[in-house]
Amino acid sequence: MTSRLKTGVKNILAGMVASLPWGVRQRIFEELLERHAIPHDMRYDALVRLAAACNVEDLAVRGESGLIRGSARDVSILKQYALRHVWAGRTIGFCERFFAGSGGTYIDVGANIGLTVIPIGKLPGVRCIGIEAEPRNFGYLEENVAQSGIADRAVLRHLAVFSRPTTIDLEIATSNLGDHRIRVGAEKVALQGEDRRNTVTVAARPLDDIIGEIDPAYACLDGRLAVKIDVQGAEPFVFEGGRRVLGGAGLVIVEYSPYCMARMQADPEKILGLLQAHFTSVQLGQQEEDAPTPPMPAAEACAYLRRFSDDNAKNPNAYLDIIAVR
Repeated sequence: MTSRLKTGVKNILAGMVASLPWGVRQRIFEELLERHAIPHDMRYDALVRLAAACNVEDLAVRGESGLIRGSARDVSILKQYALRHVWAGRTIGFCERFFAGSGGTYIDVGANIGLTVIPIGKLPGVRCIGIEAEPRNFGYLEENVAQSGIADRAVLRHLAVFSRPTTIDLEIATSNLGDHRIRVGAEKVALQGEDRRNTVTVAARPLDDIIGEIDPAYACLDGRLAVKIDVQGAEPFVFEGGRRVLGGAGLVIVEYSPYCMARMQADPEKILGLLQAHFTSVQLGQQEEDAPTPPMPAAEACAYLRRFSDDNAKNPNAYLDIIAVR
């Protein structure tokens, strides 16, 4: 069927539905919902479109981490929380096992709206530090943490994390609100239209400086420390400015996107060199719901990641999660 014919059929059907009495249209809609004729994910997409049409800015979704508020435009993180009732289940599971019976400190670089800070902050004896650059996400993060019952154990900072103190432009994604990306002025390619995004300027500081301000004695390094880093290709800059903190962590979970790193000319060796120097075991994972690889020596994993970088520098859809244990 040609696109013109498809459009014509859609217009005819739309006209037929529009001509029906309001009560009939309402009953058809209710029947579609009750009979599950509309798949769950399509219902959420329809909700997002209705929210935009009705000038609804925020949605609150209930799941395993409680009631979480986010943007009505978010068809990624908040949508997955609505459909699965959990976000980043694999990351949360690793942290649950890491902190079991001991407690410690969890640092979330790229905390978004709090869907890992909150469940991990509810673990016995765990203190959280959440860092988020995008202003609207940070507002949701503050609100969600405040109503979650962990506010007395969580410190939040509205900052980008970089290799040096500066200000930085953040490219704002319009629908996947976990995909905001820093712009460092050296971008080589923009295969996903990132160069056309609106930007907002935010303060940026090194991770070691941020943690040193919160914890001047770096006491977090004396206990069990886990760090999650998901900043859409800026991870090498986080490692460059966070050698003290990351070198003392017992668990590091970091997203590894060759395309995003290559675009901003961020050097993957900043990540791989620290992993080889300070960690013994590494697992690699793809989608959060997928099981990771068995543990492998850090040197072996880093050799694989170097090849992965070379092969996927121009593939926006290729990324891995690195789970490194001291």
